Amino acid sequence: MSIDGDVNIVIADDSPFIRTAYQRILETQYNFSVVAVAEDGEQAIEKVTELQPDVLVIDVRMPKLDGIEASKRIRKTFPNIALVVVSGHDDVDLVLSLFEDFTGSKSYIQKNSLDDVGELIRVVELSLEGKVTLDPNIVSKLINSYKLKYKDAENILSDSELKILSLYANGFDEDYIADELQNNVDEINKLIDSITSKFDIKKSENINLQASLTLSFIASCMNK
Repeated sequence: MSIDGDVNIVIADDSPFIRTAYQRILETQYNFSVVAVAEDGEQAIEKVTELQPDVLVIDVRMPKLDGIEASKRIRKTFPNIALVVVSGHDDVDLVLSLFEDFTGSKSYIQKNSLDDVGELIRVVELSLEGKVTLDPNIVSKLINSYKLKYKDAENILSDSELKILSLYANGFDEDYIADELQNNVDEINKLIDSITSKFDIKKSENINLQASLTLSFIASCMNK
């Protein structure tokens, strides 16, 4: 959906303090409305089923049903909901479990990354655009895993391509990446095209390239 329209959000976290903090941050945006909060995974499913929001912001560690399993069940029934999963852990296995179905817009962000109050808003907006966003610490671990797994393989991603992919997976666009890496946008786009080719992704107007590249990268890090 467009982020210019009204955005209804459900927040699920077992901490009343966190729920209130997230609500206050998100509702600084004129079109963001937190329509319900939940204190466990089962309640999150109930609220989403009842209200069918645009976004679910959900913690990983919760009573009754954890955020990963709750997210999977919700996605099966509501494939278009934007999921923002928040965790206090940089556990790659949790990330791989969340993304194993490779569908829809999902984000996995660590709580300490939300010390910048604007980061939660940014990630929610990216999710509404259909992008897949990973916490920088998770991306770093996945890159290390990728390098180890494919150290003797041919046609692997170069260090330059991995640097671009790390920023791309965190939701940043080509202009930002060019500035960050002190390069020009045309060169960044050439490297993105190279990454796209190595992952055998066919570019078209019908796919979200950022999401496709990030999901392909996650898939490449999974054990065969």
